[in-house]
Amino acid sequence: MPPPLTTPQQQGLLRLLEFYFSDESFTYDAFLQSEADDAGAVPASTLAAFPKVASLLPEHTDEERRAAVLAVVALSDTIVLSGDDRIKRLFPLPADDPAAARSIALSGFRKGVPEAEVRAAIAAHARADDFGPIVSVRRLRDLQHSRGFSGICFVAFEDDAKGAVAAAAAVAGELRLPNGKPLQGMLLADHYVAQEEAIERKRQLRDEAKLPKGKVLRVDGLGADASRESLAELCAAHDVAYVDYSRGAGRGFVRFKTAAAASAALDGLRAAGEAAGEAAGEAAGEAAGEAAGGPSWALLAGEELETYWAAVQKKKEEAASLAPPASYGKGGGGGSGGGDGGKGKGKGKGGSSSAQPWSGGVVLRFEGVAAGTRRDELMGLCGAHGEVAYVDHHPNHTAGYVRFHRHDAARAALAALSAAPAPAPSPAAANGGEGGEGEGEAGGGGAPTWRLLDEAEEGEYRGQVQSRKRQRDEEGAGGRDATAAAAAAATATAVERGVVLRVEGAGGAADREALRALCSAHGEIAFIDFQRGDADGYVRFRAAPGATAALRALTAAPQDVGGAVPSWRALTEAEEDEYYDAVRRKRQHTDGKGGKGKGKGGKGKGGKGKGGKGGGGGISFGSRGRGRGW
Repeated sequence: MPPPLTTPQQQGLLRLLEFYFSDESFTYDAFLQSEADDAGAVPASTLAAFPKVASLLPEHTDEERRAAVLAVVALSDTIVLSGDDRIKRLFPLPADDPAAARSIALSGFRKGVPEAEVRAAIAAHARADDFGPIVSVRRLRDLQHSRGFSGICFVAFEDDAKGAVAAAAAVAGELRLPNGKPLQGMLLADHYVAQEEAIERKRQLRDEAKLPKGKVLRVDGLGADASRESLAELCAAHDVAYVDYSRGAGRGFVRFKTAAAASAALDGLRAAGEAAGEAAGEAAGEAAGEAAGGPSWALLAGEELETYWAAVQKKKEEAASLAPPASYGKGGGGGSGGGDGGKGKGKGKGGSSSAQPWSGGVVLRFEGVAAGTRRDELMGLCGAHGEVAYVDHHPNHTAGYVRFHRHDAARAALAALSAAPAPAPSPAAANGGEGGEGEGEAGGGGAPTWRLLDEAEEGEYRGQVQSRKRQRDEEGAGGRDATAAAAAAATATAVERGVVLRVEGAGGAADREALRALCSAHGEIAFIDFQRGDADGYVRFRAAPGATAALRALTAAPQDVGGAVPSWRALTEAEEDEYYDAVRRKRQHTDGKGGKGKGKGGKGKGGKGKGGKGGGGGISFGSRGRGRGW
């Protein structure tokens, strides 16, 4: 007789099995899918042989583990027996879910929320009769930790029309808890799409983080007119993954999908030598070569490769730290039971939800416009394809950027302007004359070239925009008295962007220590701006990568804080400025009115009396920060 399972063993085994069949795992597990029959059922013996199952039940034989696996399935609400010795999902995969268009995904409930509480929150809506009755409620489990209910639920209605009405109410924040806190939600089909993108991105980042040994070539001696396109063309025969190059730099890097491709490319480029550089120059307008023998190529290895790859990862983290927060269910550890994630059937990327996963692709780069072209002319040229956020261009320059509010607008503009290039108005045309100074110069009345910035380029561009803004702010301080200007400049220099996370909806038992314990695993904490009894607050990290890592982890696997599962998001630049201003005002207020406490045991709590106002989590931004934070 096998030893009886202890409660931790039983719950641990259930958590493992449910995770193996979750959207985040089963959808991407080629081995399990190869073991499954047409109904998606996997033999219990296959699951019992997994190393984690074996380590959980070390005193069991193979047959006893198989029997234990079959026995615990009866306790699950997301997996079921199929026949005598197979196990399958209870709910369909997202791509096959017939209820996706008539259901909504809701988050913001407390951890362990009972079904009755979910139903009551929906029934309390003023127009509940328009989308009721509720057909079913599925509470997702936290499969990364305790297997408890995560506070995320899928709620199904009778038909697609009622589901759409319920989704509209959820997106508008009209579904609320008894305390008035709005729940976050969207149509389940849209949630599936957003979840699939989050999982794909997570897997991509994990794969990209691996050191690309033997896959990166360094190229030196590039001509002034070299471009990413000319380098990509030069190496196109060898399965290029990415060209890492900025126009005007003498050095660049080309990453290949395989080490074999990189080796073949290096052999070919070296063998061709100077002839290859000259050929590239002829083929691409002398873009990839120069007069003195053409570029030189080398394979990155050892410390040089590690240094390069660390810089690539840092750039990605910086780009991610500038992006708006993900939607509430991104990467949700739930995934459990049928569907927090996976492939989706929706028509969009989160519908009209105000918190969509960042997909980038909103900035177009143009080159070759006539010198003297005005911003409003470019705005008119691009505005026909979607709402333009900003035209970043100086009239004396022939290149610049156009930022759109939405990536689909940017792509529509790119497609239209590339398919039928429209000449940017010349200064003469703008003034109603003929000829003009712009004639004969770069782009003088001709068709400029357009391209969409990739993620790395857009991250770098965002950083440049932030730097320019900070510089303008510092220069604007010149009109103040010298002391105030110096203090403002010092503060602006000391502040690092992307280090503050906003937490909303913590439980009544939450405190600073709980938040510190939750966040410190992802990076060094500078300060926890939170008071016991509040629901909202801030966590400030020492560096942006730590905040980025914490945000990804906490949105991917929402965790209980003081009896509730809060939501997390990064502050936009405007919110960060307001937050730091509030912190400075609080410090000044405390320094001015709370001096007595400073000399008492060194605790520095003197500002708690008269200077207490505005402390803790009392800074509110209302509905701000829903944009892209430029």
